[in-house]
Amino acid sequence: MKVTIGVKHVNDTISFESEQSEEDVQNIITNAIKDEKLITITDKNNRKIVVPSNSFAYAIIGDTPTHTVGFNAL
Repeated sequence: MKVTIGVKHVNDTISFESEQSEEDVQNIITNAIKDEKLITITDKNNRKIVVPSNSFAYAIIGDTPTHTVGFNAL
């Protein structure tokens, strides 16, 4: 599943694919913010993405639905 994280005062976003569920990613972010700890999520290549919770701005969690274009979309 695709995860995009926005960081305060940074124009670019952090985007990566994760094999964790939407609920797991949301819980990781929520608990890190609540406990004022680092947000640490593992991507599908086993790399760790680490964001300080006080710099976290937003997250978009989930795959983007595909949209068909043209008359076949009806």
